[in-house]
Amino acid sequence: MAEREETDSAPLWPVIVTLLLAAAAWCANLYYGLSLESDARGLFGDMFGAVNSVFSGFAFVGVIYAIFLQRHEISIAKKEIAYTKTILDEQQKQLSLQNQETKKQAFESTYFQMVRLFTDITNQIDLQKMGKSGMMVTKGKDAFPVFLERLRKAYSPLEKSLYGGHDFESSYEAFYQEHNTELGHYFRMLYNIVAFIDGAEIENQKFYAKILRAQLSDAEVAILFYNGLSQHGVQKFKPLMERYGLLKNLNERDVSVPELRERYKVSAFGNPAKDPGAPRD
Repeated sequence: MAEREETDSAPLWPVIVTLLLAAAAWCANLYYGLSLESDARGLFGDMFGAVNSVFSGFAFVGVIYAIFLQRHEISIAKKEIAYTKTILDEQQKQLSLQNQETKKQAFESTYFQMVRLFTDITNQIDLQKMGKSGMMVTKGKDAFPVFLERLRKAYSPLEKSLYGGHDFESSYEAFYQEHNTELGHYFRMLYNIVAFIDGAEIENQKFYAKILRAQLSDAEVAILFYNGLSQHGVQKFKPLMERYGLLKNLNERDVSVPELRERYKVSAFGNPAKDPGAPRD
């Protein structure tokens, strides 16, 4: 800033030269007048008025120079305003980037805490079943293949199902009610994580959905597939599953009735090329 002010400062040498010339002319006239005889001094005094005119001219020059200085100062002020505006714009950009980074850090902190909680909920699943050697306990992700096998028995369109129902909705509802203690909390937490991603003001939301999707085993994805078509997921969870491709890793052999796939948009299976409205990976 100091260098800018020195560079833009108005030159003072015209004023100094003008004042020196005026002082020199006035002293020269005074000296010359005092050197004359008394009779000639009166005549010279009348002529000295012409010098006063010169001084008036110098005063006019001073006014012009003052106007020049004023314009110069205005020009400097405009440059300073433009320079200040540039700095403020840059600070605004930096502040915006800082706000975005702060939001991202806050989001990621909450997001990964939710993922850890979801992992804990999954690990706490405790499924008991009677085996040949007595009661068997299956925990965590290992319980989902058991869930899937029981769901297949619950929904068997070609034969009477385990729960006596033939349509998907009633068969799944009976299965869900039997295992609501284990699956209810699981699906609510999973839905809340995806909804949290969807509502966050961050870039690349699909990236965080991929991280979550990577936590799911094949059996979990299959159970999620069926849950999204039930009354527990069709209204709120199913659209998010389609938006973020949560069924991309679905194994075809885990879908007992292929026609159920048609109830989903293809984007649910991570195929946005066939669904222009779906976000891309």
